[in-house]
Amino acid sequence: MSVRRLSVFAPLACIGLALFAVGSPARAGGITTNWLPTGPGDFMENANWSDNVPQMEGYGNTGFFTINNGGEAQLSVSHEVASGQLGQTTGQSGILTLQTGSNLILKRNDLEDDAYGTIYVGVAGQGALNLTGGTLSGVDLRVASASGGTGSVTFSGGALNLSGVLYLGDGGTGTLNQTVGVSTLSSAIIGASSTGSGNLTATGGLLDIDSLTVGGTGEGTLSVGGTATLQTASVVVGSNSGSTGTATLSGTTWTNSGNVTVGGAGQGRLTIENGASLTVNGLLSLSGTSGGSGALVLDASTLDVGLFLTIGQSGNGTATISNGSTLTADSIVVSGESPAPASSLTVTDSTIIAGQIAGMSNGSASFADSTIRVTEDNAAYFLGLNEVSLLGASNTFDTRQYHISTSTALLGTARLIKTGAGSLALLGASSYSGGTYLQQGEIVVNNASSLGTGALEMDTSELRSTATATLAVTELTVNAAQAATFSTAASTTLTLDLASLDLGDDATLRFGSAGNTGTILFGADTVNATPGGTGILSLEYGTLTATDAALGAIASRVSKVFVKDGAVLNFNDQSSSVDIGILEGDGILTTGNSVQTTVTVRSGRFGGQLATPGQIVKEGSGTLTLSGAPQISDGITVNAGTLLVNGAASSDVFVTDGTLGGTGSADVITLQGGTMNPGEIGEAGTFTADSLVWVDGDMVFDLGATPAASDQLILTGGLYGQGTTYSFLFNLAPGAVLNTTYTLITFGSQDIALNAFTIANTDGLDGTFAYNGSALEFTLTAIPEPGSLLLAGAGLAVMAISRFRKRKSPSA
Repeated sequence: MSVRRLSVFAPLACIGLALFAVGSPARAGGITTNWLPTGPGDFMENANWSDNVPQMEGYGNTGFFTINNGGEAQLSVSHEVASGQLGQTTGQSGILTLQTGSNLILKRNDLEDDAYGTIYVGVAGQGALNLTGGTLSGVDLRVASASGGTGSVTFSGGALNLSGVLYLGDGGTGTLNQTVGVSTLSSAIIGASSTGSGNLTATGGLLDIDSLTVGGTGEGTLSVGGTATLQTASVVVGSNSGSTGTATLSGTTWTNSGNVTVGGAGQGRLTIENGASLTVNGLLSLSGTSGGSGALVLDASTLDVGLFLTIGQSGNGTATISNGSTLTADSIVVSGESPAPASSLTVTDSTIIAGQIAGMSNGSASFADSTIRVTEDNAAYFLGLNEVSLLGASNTFDTRQYHISTSTALLGTARLIKTGAGSLALLGASSYSGGTYLQQGEIVVNNASSLGTGALEMDTSELRSTATATLAVTELTVNAAQAATFSTAASTTLTLDLASLDLGDDATLRFGSAGNTGTILFGADTVNATPGGTGILSLEYGTLTATDAALGAIASRVSKVFVKDGAVLNFNDQSSSVDIGILEGDGILTTGNSVQTTVTVRSGRFGGQLATPGQIVKEGSGTLTLSGAPQISDGITVNAGTLLVNGAASSDVFVTDGTLGGTGSADVITLQGGTMNPGEIGEAGTFTADSLVWVDGDMVFDLGATPAASDQLILTGGLYGQGTTYSFLFNLAPGAVLNTTYTLITFGSQDIALNAFTIANTDGLDGTFAYNGSALEFTLTAIPEPGSLLLAGAGLAVMAISRFRKRKSPSA
């Protein structure tokens, strides 16, 4: 963890607020004038005052006033005073109404005497200040400033401008209700003293407060909703020991440029609901001091914290995020005092966007049907949390492009869904039981419990292990048209023990990835995949070894098996037969060492090593090219299509139908039907074998302009016949010269009479066969007319088809 992250756990400094002074102002030699009418009257009428209209004219003037007799002074012009009191003592009351066009200015004298610039609304009595369109400008406004007093400020128009402090409930019970207008305050303390309680409610207009305290030493309540908006620079809710603060933002916006503390040394609660939005550019701390507690409730709303959200720091905190809310923070830290877990983050049906979620001690986090979206790489996500629970139906971890690791165990009953192109490393001993859905990117594991329990579902994504481990999965599903990759680090072994595998149509099951070349042991009790489907089994890196017959079943049901150069696919004597549609790659494919497995292949190009104690059977109408070094103990059988052996095959080849060709080599070739065409089909080439046993079928040779440009069969052993006649089909290339002699077959020995060889061509091509030492030669004595060459090709094709139809060819 970086130094920057550790700094969030440092104790908050300077949380405490000074106790707030209560009571009446000192007069400092000024003259106080008292309101006389017991009902409403004009503030500017001298007769309504005991010593004329209060006015600010300098030190020692009559700028002080009181309204204590239940009357109401109404001001409709601009006027300056020093200080005023409404409801000074118990049983007294007073009302001041600032009407449209008025501006009551509370000024301090040249000596900046604290007795000046303040209006008291309810000291020990009852006071009411009504702003119905006028403006109050001053230093301080104290509402209910003594124990037993009540004061109210009703704000239905105009403006309130204070350069000092609004004390709301400064000993007594104070309220401020704003429906329209603008309040611009340097500071506001709601519930300022231990005996005070204050309530500020705004349903319209603008509240612009630099420093806001809700619950200073007493009880404070802030409620902002409707069309009102709130702007602050710093906020403390539940500041000092014994205080209680509650702040509610409902359906509107609040912007704070600095830090917010909910539960300093007191009890604080912040509720954001009904589509509201709070932006905190600094820190948001829930309980920053020992003994305090802070609660955050985010309900169907948005909270954006520019720096850290600390849930419980020296005290205990809770954050409850629900109902489609979005919480964004650079980091979220959950910790608290004993007993554990003392602090908690609870998220339901909501989204958390954070670079880190962590804890120091006694902290827990739970997520139900929610999304965690990360904003940066992090190697220690959930570090220090006592518990992380996945609840509800499912929870989504969206890594986006980042790489995240956690060693914390994940608990609960929900499903974990991984999205985003980045990686999520689950390195703890988790027990969540809802299964895992890997939609995008990569999940990294290192132990048997990394994925908890339950089914595993995958789209195009990768599951990678960094250590030797066994994953027992109840059900693995690879969705249709998706590519699921399993890999493990070099020199490690990942065992996949599946109860069942469901492979969707056109799905790819891939093993190994760049840099991850370890061994994967694969087994499944049940394989559900459409036989002859369009999926792919692909081995990219490392070794894939079967632990039961499931791997063979997969290979038999997908359309293609691919083994990359350097990779090893080992069926490990677990399958008696494997039926491969298309075989491609340059790696190693082996069926094991003891079981005589029959591997049926229909087409493809395989340049690697193909090895089995059993046999290879070529079926289907396609072409299979083997350019590696097949080691097939029971031989290769060609039943249909074309087999091109371009490598060195250590095996016998039996041709019952179809075509054998290529430029490689084999042991003994038995031609029982079909054709043998040395070289690539339609191109000249040389094939080498130990012997040829010719029972039936045709030899097809491409004859070029010169013998060197023609097909040839080299037999190191014998040319043996077990039929009666032996037919050649010749494809004559342009430029062939009459009386050219071609060497068709060389051998060590032969037992076929020369007159048993026949020419199957019907296009006018003719020649003679002859033995010349250890070679069978053919001399061209008749060449078809040039115009008939095209017809010749067609004739050969018809002849070949006719001959093949006489035999029963296996279908593709």
